[in-house]
Amino acid sequence: MFKIIRHPDFKRLALLALILIILGTAIFMYLEGWEFVDALYFTVTTILTIGYGDLHVTRTISKIVAIIFMLLVVPFVLGFIELAAELVHDRILKDAKHKP
Repeated sequence: MFKIIRHPDFKRLALLALILIILGTAIFMYLEGWEFVDALYFTVTTILTIGYGDLHVTRTISKIVAIIFMLLVVPFVLGFIELAAELVHDRILKDAKHKP
């Protein structure tokens, strides 16, 4: 299972995920004046489409940025999940072929 983490595509997507989280956190800290933890929390719940609703943007520009952010990151998250599932599937098939 952990060999999947070493896959180059997985590493690239994980790095992109980290960049998106850092970027989103910085943007919402700036736009909303939030503390780091609040901005990080909002960014992660937005990326994962959880949306508890306990923290939300209040300024118009923040809402516009949040919409754009959501439209950009949700397809990325789906692609990340698809790649992870594909890598696990390929690994299972490879392991099954090597078993007697």
